Amino acid sequence: MKKRVLAVTVGLAITAGAAPAWANNGMENIAYSAQSEGRGGTAIAVGDDTSVMNTNPALLSNIENGRVDASMTMMFPQYSLQNANNDTSGMKPIFVIPTMGLTTKLTNRLSFGIAFFNEGGTGTDYGQVKVRDTGNGTNPPGITLMEYYSMFGYMVVAPTLSYKATDDLSVGVSAQPGFATARMKMPFNMTTLGMGIWAADMNMHDYNYRTKLGALYKINDAMGFGFAYTTKADINLRGNASMQTASFGGTGVINYMTGKAAADMGWPSSFKLGTYWDMRNMGMPRMSLDIERINWSEYYKSVPFHMSNIVWQGTPVPINMDMQMNLGWEDQTVYKLGFEMPFSDTITMRMGWSHGKNPVPSSGLLAIMNPIVEDHYTMGLGIKPNKKFDFDMAMTLGVRNRQTNNTSNTVEATPIGGGTPFGASQDMNGTTIGMKYYTMSMGIGYKW
Repeated sequence: MKKRVLAVTVGLAITAGAAPAWANNGMENIAYSAQSEGRGGTAIAVGDDTSVMNTNPALLSNIENGRVDASMTMMFPQYSLQNANNDTSGMKPIFVIPTMGLTTKLTNRLSFGIAFFNEGGTGTDYGQVKVRDTGNGTNPPGITLMEYYSMFGYMVVAPTLSYKATDDLSVGVSAQPGFATARMKMPFNMTTLGMGIWAADMNMHDYNYRTKLGALYKINDAMGFGFAYTTKADINLRGNASMQTASFGGTGVINYMTGKAAADMGWPSSFKLGTYWDMRNMGMPRMSLDIERINWSEYYKSVPFHMSNIVWQGTPVPINMDMQMNLGWEDQTVYKLGFEMPFSDTITMRMGWSHGKNPVPSSGLLAIMNPIVEDHYTMGLGIKPNKKFDFDMAMTLGVRNRQTNNTSNTVEATPIGGGTPFGASQDMNGTTIGMKYYTMSMGIGYKW
């Protein structure tokens, strides 16, 4: 039975790998199970389901014998874009985010588990947006409609070992191969080359790897501390790109080019500390607190983009394009606070709060990358009908945040082999982006 459950878990993980999650703290999800989400995402020093493999792998030692979990989160993002030419709330999609995990005891002190997680990502869909076109040799200056759409998701499979060194100290390691996928549609301004506004469409993916280490120390039955360190993962996206001019005015001719695309992004390293104070045996809640440092500047100060094997109007041309997206993202400190209160042997209520300052400066704000939500409020309910099963539900409100780009966000580009550098700026000057979301999560766990 255990082998069958493992096979199903891995198979579903591979099948669900194409479903990315959207921004929470920066681009990182605040939680990876309904149980953790209900208490504000705290999971560095507390946690007894398989989602701990992606928070603090040492916590896997908290699980006696074996356990399998499956959870599903439905996310309802709401974003907006306002500038001189637009006032739109964009599309209103619903995203479904699965998480699955399995663990078992290899010895009295050694636990093994494997799980699948949507680590996080970012995405928007504004539909057709009005863009100021400065014109080119074919089309005159004016306003045209172009798509603003993005999807960047990062998923990991997490085989994990946890060792209970003493009754008070546990350590763990999780080796995490990952998969990243990105699709971006956006205006691209090549006015300084006399080529006007182009519509860019990029579709890329990458396989990668990182490692997560963790430890848990229990001072006594009521207090303990945990820490987790995650290495960075280089995400070298590779795929295809196409660019074409707007189809308006002039002769109506559409210029186009295609090529191979490459963007060097990544998932940053992080260091996280957690503690708890358990007063449930006195009829009071268990309080948990996490402090996290996520190093977004490792990858998102600037993002290199390369286009090669270019075909212009159906004819291959011996040129490449190198560009640098100057985003200027800053490192982020996240605070999480959670409470759990049992009302009976069957029912547990949870609530929590998470805050992380927006890592995106106004000068680096892009409509297609908007992980700007700072505050999250959560509540949850746990039900244990017997000793083997438990059910958890949670809700999160990601409070709306708005940000305005009052500078021209410039992408530096230099042709390979020489040539005059040119600036290609997004149509973002004076644009205000808004973002908020709701989530509803449900999870089921079975122990043996």
